[in-house]
Amino acid sequence: MKSLYGLKQSPRDWYLRIKQFFVEEEFHLSASYACFFILNDINPCCFSIHVEDLIIIGNNLDAFGAHIACVFNIGYVFGMKATSNQIKHFIFLSKELYLSSLLDSFCMGSFKPVSIPQVPSSKLLPLVITGSEPANIHYRRAEGLFNDLFSCTRPDIAYCSSCLSQFLSLPSYDHELAFLHIFRYLKGTSTWGQWIGRRGYHSSIISYCNAEWGSNNHNRSFSLWSDRM
Repeated sequence: MKSLYGLKQSPRDWYLRIKQFFVEEEFHLSASYACFFILNDINPCCFSIHVEDLIIIGNNLDAFGAHIACVFNIGYVFGMKATSNQIKHFIFLSKELYLSSLLDSFCMGSFKPVSIPQVPSSKLLPLVITGSEPANIHYRRAEGLFNDLFSCTRPDIAYCSSCLSQFLSLPSYDHELAFLHIFRYLKGTSTWGQWIGRRGYHSSIISYCNAEWGSNNHNRSFSLWSDRM
């Protein structure tokens, strides 16, 4: 694996080699993700590749015992802590350590936590330009971190993060207070995350959708949806 971290062509050669192996084992490459291989068999099995780490998902892995030297339970994957419950068939994903370091970097350790991510009935308006306004790098950085969080383990901050993202070019003091409020909410809910697993033999997909029109004072509407299975 040392050759993966040196030459530019090494990752490509590694991918082509492992792709060849999975194709020979009758795996199918995912149409949406080039590092995800699926085996449609009596015992389905999936492999997800991240550099030299392979995540195995399946019920029966005995068929690949000759090719796999060591198998461990998932601890951390893509910066997320994974806690598995094999009896109830659940995996819990969280970013507690990431949030802790994030709050420290923004000096939020002494702030009191809140129970909701956004102040009710708050109206965020664009800043009126009165001259040369300095760009707020911290605001933009925080918004990027919020996007990473709600796309992975915290969809509960998706709406308020989307509201703040429209003011990236010229954030005001009210906008900064709003993103600090999200940090206070994350501080009080740092152990929250996403449960992934089987809820029953007859699972169904539930979709939620909401849109905001009339309360938007600067002609920008918002809509948000969430799918749950």
